[in-house]
Amino acid sequence: ERHVVLTRPRPSRTVHDEEIDAKAPSRGTRPPPTTRVTDAPEPPAARRILPTERQSITHKFQVGAMTGYLTVGLYPDDHMPAEIFLTMGKEGGVVSGLLDAFATAFSFGLQYGVPLQHLVGHFTGMSFEPRGHTGNPNIPYAQSIPDYVARWLALRFLPAADEGPAPEAR
Repeated sequence: ERHVVLTRPRPSRTVHDEEIDAKAPSRGTRPPPTTRVTDAPEPPAARRILPTERQSITHKFQVGAMTGYLTVGLYPDDHMPAEIFLTMGKEGGVVSGLLDAFATAFSFGLQYGVPLQHLVGHFTGMSFEPRGHTGNPNIPYAQSIPDYVARWLALRFLPAADEGPAPEAR
């Protein structure tokens, strides 16, 4: 069975383009749709649903001057991470809000089948504030909180070969 998918091209935008768009009439500025024919529909992503009650691990950590708690909810069958929650000592700050968004996106990735080693590989070495010494002998210095979380998850849940190189303190 063949399916037709309509898409609109998304040209790159510049400030100059937006100035032109502001002066142009609003009708007819969108490019026409293009047609792409595929042999089969793309299967929808399947989310692995968690039971109402599940086991978890809570890990207290410190990166620089920031203290937080990482809670990892586990799948009951293989005891691998299914979701993460980050709670920071300074509740309500910008860092807490961004880390909550990071944890939610990380959790959705796990539940939709993204392998933990791919997520770990992507976030390990990510560098921004807050960064600093951790007090954890296995991860003495973290480039950011997502870097620390990814490296801790790798140490706790992945075989040693999947951890990848640890970034050095700068």
